[in-house]
Amino acid sequence: MTDKLIQEAEARAKRLKKLAHMGKPVSFGELIKAHETIGSLCAELGRLRADVSFWKETAIVETSARCSLQDAPAKKDDGNG
Repeated sequence: MTDKLIQEAEARAKRLKKLAHMGKPVSFGELIKAHETIGSLCAELGRLRADVSFWKETAIVETSARCSLQDAPAKKDDGNG
């Protein structure tokens, strides 16, 4: 999904740049389409970033918990429960 959005955004940017270099006016519809494509791409990248952050935090917590368990001294059983 992300690759497709990136390709679409690049294509729209190239088209807008071409029109600008040729001195041709850019239609409002073209600008809206480009804006929507960029918005969709930003939303997708935001979701990916959130996923990465979630898994990164999960890995940190799991690693920390494992280290805490390994570093904890063994409890002696004093017979009181």
